[in-house]
Amino acid sequence: MSEPIFLKNGNGKLIPLNETPYEKEEDLQIMLAQNPELIYSVNDKIAKLLLIKQEAGIPGDEGESDSFSLDHIFVDPEGRLTFVEVKRSTDTRIRREVIGQMFDYAAHARAFWTLDKIREMFKSTWNERALDPASILQSFIGEERDQNQFWELVMTNLKAGNVRMLFVADTIPKRLQLIIEYLNDFMDPCEVLALEVRQFLGKDQLQMIAPHYVGRSVQADVRKNVSGKGERWTSEQFMDTLSRNTSTDIAIVAKKIHDWAISEGIHIEFGFGSEDGSMFLMATKDKKDLVTLTLVSTGVVRVDFRWLKTYPPFTNIDNRIALIRKLNDIAGVNISEDLVNGYPRFPISVLKESTNYQKFIQIMKWVVQELQSV
Repeated sequence: MSEPIFLKNGNGKLIPLNETPYEKEEDLQIMLAQNPELIYSVNDKIAKLLLIKQEAGIPGDEGESDSFSLDHIFVDPEGRLTFVEVKRSTDTRIRREVIGQMFDYAAHARAFWTLDKIREMFKSTWNERALDPASILQSFIGEERDQNQFWELVMTNLKAGNVRMLFVADTIPKRLQLIIEYLNDFMDPCEVLALEVRQFLGKDQLQMIAPHYVGRSVQADVRKNVSGKGERWTSEQFMDTLSRNTSTDIAIVAKKIHDWAISEGIHIEFGFGSEDGSMFLMATKDKKDLVTLTLVSTGVVRVDFRWLKTYPPFTNIDNRIALIRKLNDIAGVNISEDLVNGYPRFPISVLKESTNYQKFIQIMKWVVQELQSV
């Protein structure tokens, strides 16, 4: 347990709140289902989430009834599912057993969930709350988007393994933190995270909830003074890996972008990834290289808002939203404006079409001009 924290009331009196374990695992489960902002409000790489189902059933085999029950399944505006498993720190299964449990759930969901199954879970959740599921979804994804296309995107992401696995507890053991961090370093596009949701209680039913992501600090402790940085990727290595991960056609598109950027004076730099390579497209201003968009060897274009938002004029959120809207004008790109501070992605494959490629080039020119004109 940690030291108490104090609330100061209107009379200037300090009221102590003491960290207290949840009496029942169900208490934390219900709170997450009702308040998904506990998950996304403390991590700007996660967009807002919408609950599909609490206690989501998963078949053990094709055509069978449900054999497993996942604590929560959420979805973000990009159609990416978040699998949530909740445990109290007093549950000994929170150490290693919960890892295998989560992967069991994800594997069977990927194999045996159908589009109808997911839609029915969503429908039942919101019907039980006496709310119209279609209205809830339309409000979540935006009035201009088609619901059928959104659900198809959900299935595409699920089948591709583009999901998030989230372990939640009042306290995450260091052993679990280390395992999760290891998995997150080597799994792509799947993301593995751990969230502590600590509870502090005081007199008169005062309660404070403190969500906090954990993991990086443990890995840093283990590495200590070891840098762990490998060799910088080369253009040839990046294109070869991209071709193996996707197709030769997509690698040709990436090489075309690479050569165009060089001809326009846009600096190209490659990363040090152990498994996946990054090709950064960088605008140069005052002898500094500014990260804009990045091609990743898994086959996606990543919009690096975490960097862009630190450069004028993209420090202004309206300019970042303008970039999202320009990108969404490319057929096959559908980025939520909620990701304006994170790392939204779209497939390089959409740029194989000539019109889409030309739009992308014009957007890159606009981004560079905006950065260099301030």
